[in-house]
Amino acid sequence: MLLGLLAGCGDLSERQTRAVAEALADTSIYLSESWQVHLFLIEEGRRKVEIQAPYGTHLERPDGSEMNMRGPVVILVRDSLGHEETAIQADHARYRPRDGVFHLTGNVYGATADGKRIWAEELQWFQKTGDISSPGFVRIVTPTDSIQGRGLTGKSDLSEYVIHDVSGTITLESDRRE
Repeated sequence: MLLGLLAGCGDLSERQTRAVAEALADTSIYLSESWQVHLFLIEEGRRKVEIQAPYGTHLERPDGSEMNMRGPVVILVRDSLGHEETAIQADHARYRPRDGVFHLTGNVYGATADGKRIWAEELQWFQKTGDISSPGFVRIVTPTDSIQGRGLTGKSDLSEYVIHDVSGTITLESDRRE
């Protein structure tokens, strides 16, 4: 009797077969992995972002894709003329193309073309707006200042930023009169 029951389950109608195929297509997840990753993100016909990592995976789901890279991961951001604007390095990076969000973790270090540097435990970069944020420890060093704290929001070129729970040293220019 059990054999007859199992044999009966194997015969699906055409409608049932199509329904099963559609259900499987909706839940399909594709995963690929790569070594020596070297990617370019193109904006307005030019290479805006260059990403390098020794290893990466690409996960494709119905709700979007995600790239995970193990490092050191190096991200170079270029300005409209193709000059390097910002360089970021981290142990790990996760990128969601649909949202344009990078989540960097582990020994995050960044440097801008004008000499500003940032260190953080983790950092999110919102590619579409150029904003950054970090919930944890962060240190920013400029040619004249050094400041650190917990929690950060600002611009990726460090032209504007707010650090919470601040401590640090700021050098003010004195007004010299001769």
